Amino acid sequence: MRGTQHRSSGSRLAAVAGIVIIGLVATMGPASAAKKKLPGERVECGQTIDHSLRVLNNISGCDDGLVIGAPNITLDLNGHRVSGTGDTDEYGIDNSAGHDGVKIKNGTVTGFDIGLYLLGADGNKVAGVVSTRNNDGIVLEGTTMSVLKKNTLADNDFTGINLFNASDNTAVKNASIDNGSDGVLLIGSDRNTFKKNTVDGSGDEGFDLNDADDNVLVSNRVTASVGRGIQLEVSLRNKLMTNSVRAGRLNGVVLDLGSNENSLVENSVTGNAFNGILVDTSTANALTENGISANGGSGIFLSNAVDTSVKKNKSSNNSASGIEVIDGSGNSLVKNVTGNNGENGITSNTDTVTITKNRANGNGFLNDNSANGDDVGLGIFSDPATPGSENTAEGNDDPDECEPQPLCV
Repeated sequence: MRGTQHRSSGSRLAAVAGIVIIGLVATMGPASAAKKKLPGERVECGQTIDHSLRVLNNISGCDDGLVIGAPNITLDLNGHRVSGTGDTDEYGIDNSAGHDGVKIKNGTVTGFDIGLYLLGADGNKVAGVVSTRNNDGIVLEGTTMSVLKKNTLADNDFTGINLFNASDNTAVKNASIDNGSDGVLLIGSDRNTFKKNTVDGSGDEGFDLNDADDNVLVSNRVTASVGRGIQLEVSLRNKLMTNSVRAGRLNGVVLDLGSNENSLVENSVTGNAFNGILVDTSTANALTENGISANGGSGIFLSNAVDTSVKKNKSSNNSASGIEVIDGSGNSLVKNVTGNNGENGITSNTDTVTITKNRANGNGFLNDNSANGDDVGLGIFSDPATPGSENTAEGNDDPDECEPQPLCV
């Protein structure tokens, strides 16, 4: 009897399980395996989009492109193109009404004043859009908590990505290429994060931060800028980490005009025409574990800088000095490695810098320094003498190795 009851209970459980599975399958249906497509619609120039849709056609010759008319909608361009006349003052995708929670994706916008314009539009997302041959690729003004992901901003007359008074936004894996002015411009924009973006061939700066505080630039690749690779002016407490800045026509990274309390950590700065990293008239910045090589000036150049920490950097194969300090006060050079630079490993013209536990080997051989006097080709040169100890210098072009010699072990 007990065995019969046990079998009966098991049969009931199996039956219930079967009903549940059948119910789930019926509920899910065949469309559950894939996301439901947005309704497809044809659109026209100047149309206001007030509901989610998937575009079914290209539009061209537009004065106005497409206008966002409601919050929390998705505009899927579906691989189609929105084209302006090329002389319009209007926008390709226009969210100047400030609708929140809008998603714009998968298409091309070209021939407008601004390809995509988000004004006071919070929590927006722009993904997979090509914005090309506009004046500006994409502009976020007064916008927060928005995401730019995997967009291409190319061949625009001015900027690729432009943030104006826009804070707490994120830009990931975008490509800003061959734009006429800055690849990425931030003005008055704070606490934004730029990660794994490619910025190439900018007509001015690659990244240009002006009055922009507490931003994070991490693992971006900046190449072949006509101006500076990354420039900070009057910008505070920004973090630049593991970025690559190379082959620019001026300086690689510049902290200028009172850009204070910024940190540069583990960046690679190579092959720029002037200095690798320049800190000019700025205070309390920290340069730590960066790799700086093959730049046309000095690897690291401090000019009128105050209280700068330069620690554990590797600066090599630069045409001038590995590290150069001109004027300023309170700067410290600690545990850096400078080798095979054209002039000196470390050069200082001030006695207000502290030079401790650095290694400066094999400098002075890249250039013909025969006409440059006795202060070139040394591991460390400081005139006037500056405080320092426990530095090592070997195999430099000048056999004195250090001047004054007490700087070195």
